[in-house]
Amino acid sequence: MPDPARPVERPCIRTVHLDAFTVIEAGGELDLTAVPDIRRHLDSATARSACHLIVDLRPARFFDCSALNLLHRARLLAREGGGTFALVCTDRWHLRVLRLAGLSEERPPAATLRQVLSAHWHSAATDGGSVSHLPSSSPGTPSIEARSPVLGAKHSRRP
Repeated sequence: MPDPARPVERPCIRTVHLDAFTVIEAGGELDLTAVPDIRRHLDSATARSACHLIVDLRPARFFDCSALNLLHRARLLAREGGGTFALVCTDRWHLRVLRLAGLSEERPPAATLRQVLSAHWHSAATDGGSVSHLPSSSPGTPSIEARSPVLGAKHSRRP
């Protein structure tokens, strides 16, 4: 039951495009009221064939079964379209829920975006695919994880 003394944190969903990747950063409380906004972002990302979708749940304070259902759906759509799906999450309770919901069976959630990107580029290199360079920081600039927006790339924000 929600704590009435604590104000409800509105969800903040944004999409960032980085090369072939679409990163959806989902923050705040991801519950039934956030479903329409989350669905718009996920549907937009999975509408493209062979999409490489990464959902970053690190900023999420809470998510319920409606958010889990959308993640399952996005994973299915990405894979059916010939793409990939990855999660980024570090909260131990969230990781447990994702595991129990079956969202970490094939690929456990990564702790950072860099881990997901590195794994993809390593996989492409070993499979003989084309490999872009992994974005890195030059001296004096923040790392890929510290930039704002998420990856320092073009982003869209929908109401």
